[in-house]
Amino acid sequence: MVPFKEWIYTVIHLSVWAEVGVITRAYLQKFFVLGCGGTSWGPCLAGGVYFEVLPPNILGSFIIGMVATSSMVGLDEDKSIVFLGRNHPWQSNIPLQTGIRTGLCGSITTFSSWMLEVMTTCLDGNQWLTGIGQMIVGFSCAVVAFALGTQVAVLLHHHFSASPIEDDKIAYMEKEADYMFGLSSRESVGVSRELEEVEPDVPETGRLSQSERRQSDYQRYRSQEYAHNDEEDEKNETVTEKKKTVWNAHVIDHCASVLLVALTLGSCFGVAYETRHTWIRTIWLSIIFAPFGCILRWLLSKLNYKLANDWEWLPIGTLAANWTGAVLDFVLQSVLIRVAPGYWGSLIINAIETGFCGCLTTVSTLVAEIMKQAEQLPFSMRVYRYTLATFVGAFIFGLCFLGWAYWT
Repeated sequence: MVPFKEWIYTVIHLSVWAEVGVITRAYLQKFFVLGCGGTSWGPCLAGGVYFEVLPPNILGSFIIGMVATSSMVGLDEDKSIVFLGRNHPWQSNIPLQTGIRTGLCGSITTFSSWMLEVMTTCLDGNQWLTGIGQMIVGFSCAVVAFALGTQVAVLLHHHFSASPIEDDKIAYMEKEADYMFGLSSRESVGVSRELEEVEPDVPETGRLSQSERRQSDYQRYRSQEYAHNDEEDEKNETVTEKKKTVWNAHVIDHCASVLLVALTLGSCFGVAYETRHTWIRTIWLSIIFAPFGCILRWLLSKLNYKLANDWEWLPIGTLAANWTGAVLDFVLQSVLIRVAPGYWGSLIINAIETGFCGCLTTVSTLVAEIMKQAEQLPFSMRVYRYTLATFVGAFIFGLCFLGWAYWT
């Protein structure tokens, strides 16, 4: 059971990092289209398969790869952030880790705004191939960014760690094979129980079903391309006892609390006094909505890997968050198209789309889950089922909840 104080600090970190994430996303979107109007200096990326939230989705996917846990990159290490040393203060600060991975990365990236741009391209401009191209390019770029982030994290780990990295990878593959084929518990390949309780959306593999298990596959997977001695490897490095970092954690938590108050109050003043630029006023209001979407996604993630029997592997919480945020985005956009809500009505709807829906949905966690499930290929095709369900489901919802606004 998570202590109440740690739960409060987790909510604070989620909130403040969600606000930082939505600011980063909004200004990244604006930066890459600054030169499109011809009135100011800046790049102009528009048209074709480019969409406005592509740069934020790439950045957030890269960052979550950088701050991945050891299990996410396939290393037999008990490290919550793989590129940091074992005794680094952040390794034990779980609220901060949750804030960065779930709050910051999940809020920089957005699935709902991405799908809204895709469906708008398809329905408004009747450019169906371009819209599908936006889905393919966006997904590919996010996967590459995540892979690059994990590689950077592993390189930093290799640079600072005294243990041979190949031994860690071999040991982890053997443990993962034992778990996949039902010969060991989930704790042997997952994150710590404490981190799992606070940050339940850390991706993990599931056990293969009885129909997917074959003893010959197990033996081949466990020994493929590796000749590993079954004797226990002796570690040459001396692992020092972890120092208590209570004071350090409290400083970070208190700073997060102060920053949350400052950003929230600043956003209120921004909404009240920014009258010249509507897009800036929308960002200020989006900051206020951001924590609610992020916290709802975090709560939904507690449903991940909780389904029974053959569906235990499914991160149903992430799927529900992405589908819910996308549907809400489609409905709100339909209101903007078919109804004239006025200045404040349009401002609030746009802020909900950017802040609440944008932080309720995530691309970074989605990509991390997909890459983790891909480790089970070719024994299980779950990665394709989950990927297709996410995107095809969102596309169908777009036709149902947004299509009527263009077709009727």
